[in-house]
Parts: sequence; structure tokens; C-alpha cells
Amino acid sequence: MTGNSTHKLILLALAFSGFIANSESLPNLYPFPDAAGQLETYKIRNQPIDLTGPFFQSLGTNGRSCGSCHRPAQGWSISPHELKLRFDLTQGLDPIFRANDGSNCDHNIDTSTVQGRRKAYGLLLNKGLIRIEIRVPETAEFDVMNVANPYGCSDSSWLQRFFDAVHVPASSACDQPTGTKHCHVGWT
Repeated sequence: MTGNSTHKLILLALAFSGFIANSESLPNLYPFPDAAGQLETYKIRNQPIDLTGPFFQSLGTNGRSCGSCHRPAQGWSISPHELKLRFDLTQGLDPIFRANDGSNCDHNIDTSTVQGRRKAYGLLLNKGLIRIEIRVPETAEFDVMNVANPYGCSDSSWLQRFFDAVHVPASSACDQPTGTKHCHVGWT
């Protein structure tokens, strides 16, 4: 399939996603067009997928829910190609584009212009990477002596981890008071 055809399919899927996002449920096996064919979600007993449950409710003050990033039209994941289109459609103001974990670094970045946001969210846009920062524990049996980060995050008191769409922890809630800088990270 050509890049132009793929682009059209993703735009169509985005349009359907916007329609679905304003609904309270998603029909079982609702087909979303994809470059390889279509994506569908199956729920047992042929029931619709409830779009009002905890997965779709706000996680705090950043305007996100799990469903802001993990969308049915993307197989409940994220893809750089879809993120680039979403960036273009919203000028980088969609809730997935937040400095706490969507940007390359959370300080010394410019999010005041579209060009600045495009640079600030480069790893998310180009590789689908989410950044999680965790403070080095006071009881750590190691010291961080030096940080060489090409994106400017050079504070040695924070550990930075980058996750792709497949390896983002299954449970993460940002803006929660958990002893981490921005996000509570847990694996299920």
C-alpha cells in the first residue's frame, strides 16, 4: 500500500475515532481501517465496549485518560504515524502531547509554538516513545555520576526511562502523589 493510501486510511480511522470518542460505547468488532486491512476489538458475549469505564476517565489534571493514548483505531496502542497526524490536526495540543512524559525532556523545552512542540515531542512523534522519570531513591546502592542526554535532561537525581507502545507499563497514572516526579508506574 502506498504512503498516500496509508495516510488516507489513518485519516479515516481518526475521523471514526473522533466519532467513537463522543459515544458511550463501541460496537463489538467495530472495524477500523488499517494499512494491513482492518482492526477490530472482540468482547466476549458480543457486548459493546463501554467507553465510560475507568480506562476512559481522567487520570488527574493533565486532561488524559488511558484512552487518550491507547486508542481502538490503533489496536489499543499508539503509532508514530497516527501521532504525527494527530499532532498536525491539533497543532500539538492533543492531551497525549504533555511535557510530563510525552516530551523528550520536561525542562528547557519550548511548547509555546507549533515548531517548538514538534521539536519537544520528537521522540513521541518519530518513535512512539513515552518518557517516565523516577527520582533516584535515597536508599539506592548506586550513584549517578554523570548524565549524557542529547535532549537536555541532565539532572542526575532523576532516572529517565523511555518506553515504546508495546512496553509502556500496563498501569501508569500521572499526577498522582506516589514519590515519582510525574507518574506512578506499575506493571500488571
